[in-house]
Amino acid sequence: MKKFWIIISFSIVTIFTFFIIFKIESGKSFSPFYFFPNGFIGNASQEYSEMIGSKISPPKIVEAIISFSATGVKNHDTNFFDRSNLLKTRQVELTEKSKWQILDDFKYFVLIAFLCMLASIWFYLQDRDIHIFFLFLSVSSFIFSSFVLMAFNDLYVPYYFSLFLIPCFILNLSFRLNGKEISAKWIVVEITFGFIYAFIGYSEKGDAQLFEDLSLFGVYSILSSSLFFVLVVLYNLLKNKSDFLNSIKKCSLILAILLISFVPYALMKFDFEVFS
Repeated sequence: MKKFWIIISFSIVTIFTFFIIFKIESGKSFSPFYFFPNGFIGNASQEYSEMIGSKISPPKIVEAIISFSATGVKNHDTNFFDRSNLLKTRQVELTEKSKWQILDDFKYFVLIAFLCMLASIWFYLQDRDIHIFFLFLSVSSFIFSSFVLMAFNDLYVPYYFSLFLIPCFILNLSFRLNGKEISAKWIVVEITFGFIYAFIGYSEKGDAQLFEDLSLFGVYSILSSSLFFVLVVLYNLLKNKSDFLNSIKKCSLILAILLISFVPYALMKFDFEVFS
């Protein structure tokens, strides 16, 4: 019966999520790529995929979109800095996109967020491990809010809140796997600071530099906590001989932490030509 209600709740959350997407007022896009408020391109249509990880000037794109709306001229020269920080120029064709087309461009974001949410529920049902549950739920929230932020310039609060909590839950999980209990009061403190962090980011959402500083702080916190987690779990595996299933579980968690931290960072930071 408990599983039934969890599935029902999950279905309601999913439906409500898509309802939010399609009720957002700024439901159209004219740019073939999608970027954060600081100009970092996090996603793009297939023909512009090599620009992912580059950085543009948002005001320039806004000017081009205004010009396109007024004159109908689609092609505009756009300056951007590539992953090697070299200034380049490319002609960009602006076209109007519907919400369905935008959703198609972000289908992998939505899919990964959905899988992370499923993983959080699965871990909770299997082990009743609230720390793994909150970790994957935060990752799911961060991926989804990143999609909405780039596509519709909305959901700043969930973006900052989940970005702050991910490294906290990774650290909590590392201590939990090492046999140490995490106080509920400490989790309340983490959530409180997460709300403060999100409030600062939301109240100054027009400040591109502050967005970049807060985002980099969150990203580097995730990388640091992930490195700490991997070292702690590996030390624990080598020091204490666990049974086979527990060892597999811990190794799978190490792989999961690497996949949600170092791999995305490396793909965005360095040019491995995977988006070309």
